[in-house]
Amino acid sequence: MPRQFFSLLSSSGRLFATGGTSTGERWPRAHNAAYGLGTETQETCTSYNLLKLARHLYYWTGDVALADYLERNQLNAVLGTQRGPGEFLYTLPLGRGVSKAASGHGWGHPQAAFWCCYGSAVESFARLGEDVFFTGVTSVASSSSAAAAVSCPTTPEASSLSHTRPTLYINRLVSAQADWEAGVRVRVTAALLPEAAAAVSVATVQVRC
Repeated sequence: MPRQFFSLLSSSGRLFATGGTSTGERWPRAHNAAYGLGTETQETCTSYNLLKLARHLYYWTGDVALADYLERNQLNAVLGTQRGPGEFLYTLPLGRGVSKAASGHGWGHPQAAFWCCYGSAVESFARLGEDVFFTGVTSVASSSSAAAAVSCPTTPEASSLSHTRPTLYINRLVSAQADWEAGVRVRVTAALLPEAAAAVSVATVQVRC
């Protein structure tokens, strides 16, 4: 059922190019998303929930289209919704020539705003490192600021994959490091700018299970 819902949402033209969706906290008619482009588009909670759905679907299926969606939604619907510490957006305006501050809620204040989208935004930023590395269809936790060790299989699926054909996927080119269960340390060095070069280094490490 989750897979069918996500496919329906994608095929019905209700997803924006940014990966977000919703107009005025509702879905517009199918193939009519452009009609509602303005200040109340792409609610942060909606983007958060779709990220969770896509993440689980990718764990289960390994469909690379879902991995692409995760990256697109995180870069546009998450990173674009914070201005400073404690300043988040309820909706991300996508209308022509519209400022982010022009939405109904505008920029939130760390001492005066506590919308539902604040909780969603805080968690989305805290989980940015989750989708950098994947092994099989099981996520490998990572961090853009420090190494995150995953030394032993944590699920039956991961254990089974590690004994058949260990495979590590790099989903996003951001600076991160992971200690893989197969005894391999992978480090990615990259910048967010699209024209910047990225480097991947691989080294063997001792793994104790």
